[in-house]
Amino acid sequence: MQNKTLNNSILKNSNQFILVTVFLILGLFSFKSIEENFERISLNMQSKKVVNGKLHITNADVFYNSDGKMVTHILAPFETIIINNTKGDLSIYNPKENQVYKDYNFTQGTETSSLYFFLKDKNNELGLRTLGFKLYTSKFENGLLITNWLPPAQYMKLFSSVELVYQQGKPVFLKFVNNKNLVIKRSYYYNYTKILNYNLPQAITHIEYGEKGDSIIEKTVYSNIKVNNLATNSYFDYQIPANAKIVKNDKK
Repeated sequence: MQNKTLNNSILKNSNQFILVTVFLILGLFSFKSIEENFERISLNMQSKKVVNGKLHITNADVFYNSDGKMVTHILAPFETIIINNTKGDLSIYNPKENQVYKDYNFTQGTETSSLYFFLKDKNNELGLRTLGFKLYTSKFENGLLITNWLPPAQYMKLFSSVELVYQQGKPVFLKFVNNKNLVIKRSYYYNYTKILNYNLPQAITHIEYGEKGDSIIEKTVYSNIKVNNLATNSYFDYQIPANAKIVKNDKK
């Protein structure tokens, strides 16, 4: 019964989980340029989320290749392996039960993930311009560059504006405002470190605000960041066993 509940939980939250995981894992990274230097990157992640007064902790290792394949090895609260690519192919594997859930959704592809945007975004715009957002104001205030962005038509039902703040050329704050002029999410990027030509924040905090005034706070810390020849883990080439049982999402 416990395994069945676990599998159902993974399937039920697969779409949300992969998007949140992608954003948190490397949503923090504001690479100045990918160019010829980037081949692969690996890191450890710990996420602490407080929901309704309860603390949830997730530990994972992440492996991303320049060809767009990303392998996320969730270690806790239970072992899970997530694989996705630029096309939107998604696999969620439960090693204990040797079961895999497969899906295809372009919005789950690494090419539409924040990771891809940060690796490709030479202007440190966190993918906003690529997503269709348009810069409409910018100003300097107390040593900060404050920029405001208008959403494209497909996002107007969700957002009225986005604020992105830079300090010394690095993104440090991101704010989403809805059509009721209410802040629905704030993100803070900090503890930057330099690896190769990249400025990498090793921590990010998200605060999501609910309609009833409640909030979800999540802090994610990144460590043991390795690139190129130093990133040699076998999980870069991980393949789900051919004999894994395919399970379906019953709600589809």
